[in-house]
Amino acid sequence: MFGDTSIIGVFDRTIDSKGRVIIPSCMNAEVGEEVGLAYGDGNGEILLMTLKKFKELYEKLEKENAKEVLAQDPTLIQRMKQLIGTAPVDKQGRVQIPQYALQKTGLEGNITMIGQITCIGIYKGEEQIKGR
Repeated sequence: MFGDTSIIGVFDRTIDSKGRVIIPSCMNAEVGEEVGLAYGDGNGEILLMTLKKFKELYEKLEKENAKEVLAQDPTLIQRMKQLIGTAPVDKQGRVQIPQYALQKTGLEGNITMIGQITCIGIYKGEEQIKGR
């Protein structure tokens, strides 16, 4: 779940020239001054999650004994590489996505945010969504 609330829905948004996007109002109660960001499945997607959820994921990946875990889960290193970091949220409810993450994913201008229960996926648009 996204914090304590399930987030399901589709939200059309725009990433401005400074790399900011407005968080859906249904998330405002969950979000503080920062959110966690991670790359999605390699199709130019960014996942947005509460800072609490991001820290839980990071700590879980960080604490796991790499040798033992890699034997059981060879995707561990890839999942660690997918973590972008945290991003500030301003008083207008906008998330500042790092430029390097926007460049890597190709996200700009009009985007679609889809609530995925535990996080929100940020996509380029309908064509990318249809391919999922």
